Amino acid sequence: MELLRERYLTIRDVCQRLRISRGAVDNLRRSGRLPEVRIGRAVRFRERDVEDLLRKCYTGELEA
Repeated sequence: MELLRERYLTIRDVCQRLRISRGAVDNLRRSGRLPEVRIGRAVRFRERDVEDLLRKCYTGELEA
C-alpha cells in the first residue's frame, strides 16, 4: 500500500524543518493550508504536503 511508504512528520519535525513556531504550524493546519493525518490523538503531516506548502510559498501561490 502506497500510504505506508509515505514519510510522516510530527509537529516538532515540521517546526524544525520550516524553522517556524508550533503556533505557526497550528495556524497552517487549522486554515487547511497544511493537511494533517490523525491517528488516534496523534497528528502527523505527510512530508510531501510540507514540501508542497513550501513550494507554493516560494512561487507566490500561497502566503504563509
